[in-house]
Amino acid sequence: MAQINPIFSVPFAFDQLDDCASLNQALRELFIRREAQGPRFANPNPYTPRNKELFESNFDLFSWPEACIAELSEFCLSRIVQTVAELNRYDAARMAHLQIVTDAWFHITRRGGFFGVHNHPMASWSAVYCVSTGEHDADQPDSGRLSFINPMAQMYLDAGNSQLGFPYQLGNYAFDLKPGMLLEGTVTNVTAFGAFVDIGVHQDGLVHISELADTFVKDPHAVIKAGDVVNVRVKEIDADRKRIALSMKREVAGTQGAHAKPAPSQGKEKGGRPAPQNYSAGPPKPSDDSNPFAALKNLKLN
Repeated sequence: MAQINPIFSVPFAFDQLDDCASLNQALRELFIRREAQGPRFANPNPYTPRNKELFESNFDLFSWPEACIAELSEFCLSRIVQTVAELNRYDAARMAHLQIVTDAWFHITRRGGFFGVHNHPMASWSAVYCVSTGEHDADQPDSGRLSFINPMAQMYLDAGNSQLGFPYQLGNYAFDLKPGMLLEGTVTNVTAFGAFVDIGVHQDGLVHISELADTFVKDPHAVIKAGDVVNVRVKEIDADRKRIALSMKREVAGTQGAHAKPAPSQGKEKGGRPAPQNYSAGPPKPSDDSNPFAALKNLKLN
């Protein structure tokens, strides 16, 4: 059976703001007032097709002084920061070098309103907050839905997504592992043909059923389970196919250490995609602990 991995998965993060009724009511009333003011708050140069039933504001929403906007901004940006840190495996020191740059706006979609297929080519992340679900037309399957199309073909790279862990990575990786290395890893998944083990190199390795033990194993689930911490030996590395073959059989092994790093690149990668850049901006400056964004310095997230 072929090994199947979600190599080009797209991470979607979902969250819910508790006790949001009063905030949403304040936002709804504010947005309707601003819509009624017409051109003053409307996007003057929309670049995607839409009809008159859809109103789009200008892109400075998070700079508005209203308290409800500040609450909305804090919720949205804090969740983006958490998602970036978790998926890129950034520690506090790395996050201290990053800064958020945003465009933010609101839509009011009335019955029959729509905007055309588009992407956000200069943004590594986009977030959507729903103020009101509105009323859906039962005879229209797509009524009220927000549809997403795979963005990988034109994905923009910056510090927010250039170091995503497997299976969400966008760039190529060169492995410095060598056959025979003895590593400790955590079992992430058990299948009928073996077990996948996280050995800390952005790529889970596979322990085939024949390599799970020195004795015959009929069912991998009988000898191993997800979450187990195990010692594994690197048998083979296929860098081109990004596959690592591991073994749990007992053999003499005296090798140490393993790591993976992004493949060196200059300018653009194959296909014209900009190469990931280093966004470090020197030592982090002292931050105000009461402001969750005060220590973020150079993360470009539109």
